[in-house]
Amino acid sequence: MSAGFSPGGMSPGGMTVGGNKPMIIKRDLSNQQVLDALTALTGVNLGFDQKAWRNWYGSQRKPVTVDIRRD
Repeated sequence: MSAGFSPGGMSPGGMTVGGNKPMIIKRDLSNQQVLDALTALTGVNLGFDQKAWRNWYGSQRKPVTVDIRRD
């Protein structure tokens, strides 16, 4: 815990607890409602396997063929 003051000492600069960096907590969550919606939209259920979903999505992308020649 520390207190800071402005250079003139007239007004307090603030009070901090802990370090200056925010604590980041990373965790994976499973959201069944989102999975149900995704399954309804795609007709595919790959569960909560992120890698499988990425592979499936990549396989669905088809190159667009455009003929730019004039007749």
